[in-house]
Amino acid sequence: MLVEYWFTFTNDPSASPIDYVDVGTPNDSYPLSAVTADINGAAITGIGYSSYVDGIELALGGKAIRPGDTGIVHVRIPNITNALYVSDVEDYASFNFSPNYFGSEYVKGTTELTVTLYLPPGIEPDQPIYHTPKRWVGADEPQAGYDDQNRVYYRWSSSQANSHTQYIFGASFPETSSRKTPCKNHRLRWPVSSPTIISSAFVSIFSSLLLWPD
Repeated sequence: MLVEYWFTFTNDPSASPIDYVDVGTPNDSYPLSAVTADINGAAITGIGYSSYVDGIELALGGKAIRPGDTGIVHVRIPNITNALYVSDVEDYASFNFSPNYFGSEYVKGTTELTVTLYLPPGIEPDQPIYHTPKRWVGADEPQAGYDDQNRVYYRWSSSQANSHTQYIFGASFPETSSRKTPCKNHRLRWPVSSPTIISSAFVSIFSSLLLWPD
């Protein structure tokens, strides 16, 4: 599994610099050395395990987002395993995805939030099942289609979301498509709200989850 985020942070003019960003992960079954991140296209080298959430910490250092400025933080977390659970539908595998969210005391306003789930290749259009989102403010039914690698995708988007609520999305699909990763009878561990050091910021979030990238 690959999880990828694009966060657009607009820091309040009266706030402190945004110098750390904590990003939750679904579990700890991934190699930290494979995680990459950048801000405004410049590589972030300070990547480690977070002391605040179950996930990673991005130290922006000299690339901190100054008061009144905007920065785009991109993070890529590949090779996540143990990500599926046994579905209630016979011979199906399932997963849930909760996009990273932040403590309400650190962020403000609404956000444009887009979540895209990419399923394994080779699935017929009538086979996968999307899960009705939890706490979602947009339409329950996602945009659906195929990407250029013959992967079914589901996409939810809303400009009326916020960056401090835990929204939960998910899907189920034939277990034969999950042959590269065994199913387990458990659900993913998603993080509590992240205490990223943001003194009042507007956040726009684009996230994607891809199962078994090449």
